[in-house]
Amino acid sequence: MRLTESGAWDDESPSWALNGRDLTFTSNRTGKNQIYTIHADGTGLIRLTSNGASNTAPAWSPK
Repeated sequence: MRLTESGAWDDESPSWALNGRDLTFTSNRTGKNQIYTIHADGTGLIRLTSNGASNTAPAWSPK
């Protein structure tokens, strides 16, 4: 099932949260790679990074 919307960008490097309800991924939808999170049902898209760097390879870690 697709969780993110289609566009002229790439959504890559998904990583599931340990709770199984959230996913983080890299997307170049703003031009540079940034890290986003989204709920497993496709709602709640949030951009976690917003700097000028290329942010890649997101991963969850235990608390």
